[in-house]
Amino acid sequence: MRSQYNFSKMKKTKSKSWKNPRNYSLVRWTLSEKFGSTYDKCYPFKQGKNYLFVSEMPQMPGHCIVMDAGANVGKPLLYIGYHTTDFEEISKEDL
Repeated sequence: MRSQYNFSKMKKTKSKSWKNPRNYSLVRWTLSEKFGSTYDKCYPFKQGKNYLFVSEMPQMPGHCIVMDAGANVGKPLLYIGYHTTDFEEISKEDL
């Protein structure tokens, strides 16, 4: 069975350290940078938008809780169970 995704269009990104982001740090979603706009239709995250990395889930290592604080005033959106490696912590220089 062939994959429905075309991995030949995979963009090269900066070398990434595969350590998890720190709790309560600002992160950026990097999956669409790796594979193009294919994942923009499947995931609720937008490229170039910042999210708050709450923590890694203790029951599911490798998965995290991410918050979109700018979604609605007073009612932030929580995204639970997405892969931790799909997020990259934003450095101070990028802010």
